[in-house]
Amino acid sequence: MTEERWFVGQTRSGLGPWAEKNLQAQGFLSYTPRVLGPDGKTGENLFSRYLFVRIPADSRNITRVNSTRGMHKLLPLYCENPIPVPDDYVNKLMLRVGSMGTLEVAEEVTYDYVKDEALRVTAGHLAGKVGT
Repeated sequence: MTEERWFVGQTRSGLGPWAEKNLQAQGFLSYTPRVLGPDGKTGENLFSRYLFVRIPADSRNITRVNSTRGMHKLLPLYCENPIPVPDDYVNKLMLRVGSMGTLEVAEEVTYDYVKDEALRVTAGHLAGKVGT
């Protein structure tokens, strides 16, 4: 049995809701964190044109997601294989932000994973380099 992981996907411009609907129709779990707008009522996507997709990390499923109507591609865009995000990151966003939270709460989750974390560059002219 293949382990399911969260991946970040970029949607085509203006087709985010369509991509979510099509992914769910195929049986994939997707999550788009939304935050309250300036009026305190309407919501905006926390990451415009991006959503999280939970899939088994196997090439058939990756191809299915990448070819879903409304989707552009799983990230990183110019790599052959997408890179999963830490499960805790998405789970914390879901718990703290839910379907509609505040920008401050969402930023707290993001800061937890950025501060002093070692990162390895996997593509481009800096591939193989490590930094914090």
